[in-house]
Amino acid sequence: MDVILNSLITIESYELSYQAQLARAELAAAGIPSWLADETLVSMDWFISNAVGGIKLQVSSEDADAAREILFAIKDKAKQREEMSKAVVVVFRCSSCKAVIAFSGSQIGRIENCPRCSRYVDVPETSDQSLDKELIQETLARFRDRENPGNENAFANSLYWSVEILFVLFIAYFRDLVFALQAYLSRNQSNPMEKLAVDEVTEYLWFRSIVVLLLLLPVQLLSMRPLSHVGLTVKLLGRDILFGLGLGVSVYAITFAMEWVLALWFDLQPYESSLVWTQPISVEMWFAYGLALLANSFAEEIVMRGYMIDRLEQLFGKSWLAILISSLLFGSYHIYQGLLGAGSAVFIGMVFGTWFVWTRRLGALIVAHTICNLLHSLSW
Repeated sequence: MDVILNSLITIESYELSYQAQLARAELAAAGIPSWLADETLVSMDWFISNAVGGIKLQVSSEDADAAREILFAIKDKAKQREEMSKAVVVVFRCSSCKAVIAFSGSQIGRIENCPRCSRYVDVPETSDQSLDKELIQETLARFRDRENPGNENAFANSLYWSVEILFVLFIAYFRDLVFALQAYLSRNQSNPMEKLAVDEVTEYLWFRSIVVLLLLLPVQLLSMRPLSHVGLTVKLLGRDILFGLGLGVSVYAITFAMEWVLALWFDLQPYESSLVWTQPISVEMWFAYGLALLANSFAEEIVMRGYMIDRLEQLFGKSWLAILISSLLFGSYHIYQGLLGAGSAVFIGMVFGTWFVWTRRLGALIVAHTICNLLHSLSW
């Protein structure tokens, strides 16, 4: 024994005891006796592992070469398994935010953080086969770009998403922004709409309803996804209406109170519409007005939440940043309501954006948006 102890050679060192014990067990299975130096010391206080050189796996000089070959083979197999697992990617929905996400095979069976909402998710063994195939392919492409941010494909996708977002903003945002800025700059002048007859206003609202719905066609064609992607399904329509009513009334009450408190505090004037209908309003007029509000809410939620947040998440990889940018865009074309109105719109955008990221559903938001617009109209 004295001769063996004097000829021991350290062939590997480990930070933790279980790692050293596993390696020792592999050597024992091959019939090679081994010893561990400083195991007790490190186990008592693992903070000093680096200071003492870790737990040292030692064998006799005669067994050193054979032991190194065994340990090398073990490391090589582990590396091969890791590389193979990386080639596997599982795609599934986050149980919290309902976003479609992907993880590498090396993370299967582990608890990870959702890249969209940062909540814990259990990574399954296989992809969710109930997902749309195009959505799976898009998620896989986005995952590979995130894993290799320097590749040409990632740059091309980022460039494409940037151009696509600008195009959508051009067809569905800049027109309203220009109109809002003009109205804000000329807010002390009379509103030309107050000179319109009731029939002319009705025709305008019908026209507005058709225009805002047609604006959605390019957006939907660009996203190439079914409306079920953003939760617009008949199955949960009743629940969406119920939640939407509650959310709309609550958000409007909060913003209404905030506007009046800030108006009194800073001596500002809350927004009041200059549109005055002196003639009796017909049933058709109310129907057209309600349809216009609903169509407008539908279009804005599809663009600002369903499309914009989803694309900004793909571009920047952060849900909070996507919510913030979309909310600022949403508030900017409400500047015709003054600074208080634009600020309230930003607040509503933050609430609605958070709701969308949490639920990945737009039904309740469309209802809530319509309720907010209706209550806002009645309070003018």
